[in-house]
Amino acid sequence: MLSGDKPGPGVTATGGRQLPRDTYRLSPSKMISMKKRSIHLLLLILLSFCSWSSLHATIRYVKQGGAGDGSSWTNASGDLQAMINASGAGDQVWVAAGTYKPTSGSNRTISFVMKNGVAIYGGFPNTGNPGMGNRNWATHVTTLSGNIGTGSNADNSYHVINNSGLNNTAVLDGFNVTGEFRL
Repeated sequence: MLSGDKPGPGVTATGGRQLPRDTYRLSPSKMISMKKRSIHLLLLILLSFCSWSSLHATIRYVKQGGAGDGSSWTNASGDLQAMINASGAGDQVWVAAGTYKPTSGSNRTISFVMKNGVAIYGGFPNTGNPGMGNRNWATHVTTLSGNIGTGSNADNSYHVINNSGLNNTAVLDGFNVTGEFRL
């Protein structure tokens, strides 16, 4: 402070230094502006997370007779239920044309079980490296069959698909379901 100067409002003269009294006091309009920026930043972070998680969704591939880990059509698995079990929310299971049974044995109580958040799509060609645009369930018939026995209905699975507690995030699309035991 120069000699003859008087401290202005909000400033105190202490030992020759000026210290602001209300350093952090903001006007209401600046506070609103900061709140808006905070909300925008929060929304940006949430959208980034949602985009990141959807970009990292996994597609698992199933092909009749497949023996791979399901990481691609070339490495397709033959076990549909194993690929459903390995999937988490946001993941998809793509299934090539063919017939798939809930068990390779004769246990009639075993059924396919879906999961919330997992989409299971049938109707893909069983050759090449097809994408979603190649999917046609009328041409590339994909069947879930409960016909696990000798051919008569008396030894079929009790239920081909048996689900409880599912919501609308569980998707089964592009399949024929047949061979369930009926009285």
